[in-house]
Amino acid sequence: MSRKHLCGGSILHWWWVLTAAHCFRRTLLDMAVVNVTVVMGTRTFSNIHSERKQVQKVIIHKDYKPPQLDSDLSLLLLATPVQFSNFKMPVCLQEEERTWDWCWMAQWVTTNGYE
Repeated sequence: MSRKHLCGGSILHWWWVLTAAHCFRRTLLDMAVVNVTVVMGTRTFSNIHSERKQVQKVIIHKDYKPPQLDSDLSLLLLATPVQFSNFKMPVCLQEEERTWDWCWMAQWVTTNGYE
């Protein structure tokens, strides 16, 4: 299997990464999750500060229905926890609980250096 950059993501916790649901095809999830690796702490695969983590489980938002992009979220449960450093930190989340009717999330990704 070739190593290819699929999607970007955000570290939420030692064990969890948030990414887009459209990065994974539902029919292949059960057999392909063993081939999903998260590379973090770098913009290139060969960086000495990078860390590779196997994905134990992919959880796709229950309301995601391709090709629509509503609820285009998935959580990756890592097989081992992230070792935080100056190069790998979780995103800052709001501590105060709030409820919204609508919320949008944007992410820009480049694949240069990953193929």
